Amino acid sequence: QARQDLADALFERARAVRATQEIGRRWLALDLLKQSADIRPRPELRVEAARTLELFDVRRTDQLKDLGGPVSAVAFDSRSRRVAVAVDDRAGAAVAVWDRTSNSVVARLPAPAAIHSIAFSLDGRRLAGATDRHVCVWDLDNAGLQLLPGGRPGLSSVAFSADGRRLFGFGQGLCVWDAISGKLEAKLLHAETEIGHVAIGGDVRILAAAVATQE
Repeated sequence: QARQDLADALFERARAVRATQEIGRRWLALDLLKQSADIRPRPELRVEAARTLELFDVRRTDQLKDLGGPVSAVAFDSRSRRVAVAVDDRAGAAVAVWDRTSNSVVARLPAPAAIHSIAFSLDGRRLAGATDRHVCVWDLDNAGLQLLPGGRPGLSSVAFSADGRRLFGFGQGLCVWDAISGKLEAKLLHAETEIGHVAIGGDVRILAAAVATQE
């Protein structure tokens, strides 16, 4: 009888935790339901678990520490196996590439200045970053750095096209480079045009830009 009472108490506590709908509570509620099921499995546990899983929740799985300085930008690769972190410490501006499987920094890529935005190419072999005056591309196979020509001050964000063939730099204006050769292909908007975000079509033939205008 005591074990049955414990199972019921765990179940009721799980329901109470779910009812709060607070971020970070879903995992606690599921753990309580598991403990209850280990003692006395029953159908209502499955129903309650389904309701609990409907809650939006987040939890911290990894934490990268001791980067040595402020972090200004982060980006995942397409498989979420690596994280690029832009830092600026006593050793200078750089991008640290962190491997989530080994939980270690596998590369530190020096940068010419503090990085405001970083992006992986789809294949994960290249990394782009924007500083106040440069757009940079690193080859992750050999850690080589390329400063793209023809850029302009104020390009604060970067994005690769889905096929990895073009790189877009935007912020104050919009520039497009061939991501393989590094050749500047186009300056689509003037430097006086402030762009908050761009969306690139899957076939790379359509580009949408969010532009700040004055009425």
